[in-house]
Amino acid sequence: VPVIDGVVLVDAGFDEKGEALLAALRGRRVLAVLLTHAHPDHRAAAHLFSAPVYLGRDDVPVLLGEYRYRSLLAALGNGLGLPPVPRTLLPVDDGEVLMIGGRRFTAVALPGHTPGSTGWLSEGLFFTGDAIQAPLGDALYPAPREVTEDMRAAYQSLRKLEGLPVRTLLDGHFGRLDDPKRFLRAAIARGDDEDTLYEHPALRPAGCAEP
Repeated sequence: VPVIDGVVLVDAGFDEKGEALLAALRGRRVLAVLLTHAHPDHRAAAHLFSAPVYLGRDDVPVLLGEYRYRSLLAALGNGLGLPPVPRTLLPVDDGEVLMIGGRRFTAVALPGHTPGSTGWLSEGLFFTGDAIQAPLGDALYPAPREVTEDMRAAYQSLRKLEGLPVRTLLDGHFGRLDDPKRFLRAAIARGDDEDTLYEHPALRPAGCAEP
């Protein structure tokens, strides 16, 4: 996110060397790194910058390798090794506001995918990491259960969209969704239905439509 005197990074990718990230920055100063959660594919290069790294308080143990996973694939991924710990790691709580480079960023707790998953709201943009995804570009889901610690909590977190001034949702894997609230009612209904609670279209066989 461009700000006065530099940029703010939301997440930091899966490459500890950050080669693609550094190339995209083109020498611009990183004022802060805002992590949506502590899985390695979202924070691996965060240690490269002298800027402070902000993370949901309940995900600090995840980043430090002290958390015991419930989800199988997340645990297996963690077993591959952890990236270096950022030099300045600052925990944040729900509703905490940061003013960085003249721009306001609000932390929104979205537990479920990880205990401390956090969305970052700034001027109508909502960076959700894996907590809220739009894999098909026309629906909202939490991340798949195979990598989510608590699916019911994840669906409860999705409901938070209702009370937020969000114009555009930017998730951590699939991209951009404008006016995401138009899909919120269907997502909430899916979360209330035991039969569809664990469905995620990214895991369906090709050509299999949503029921």
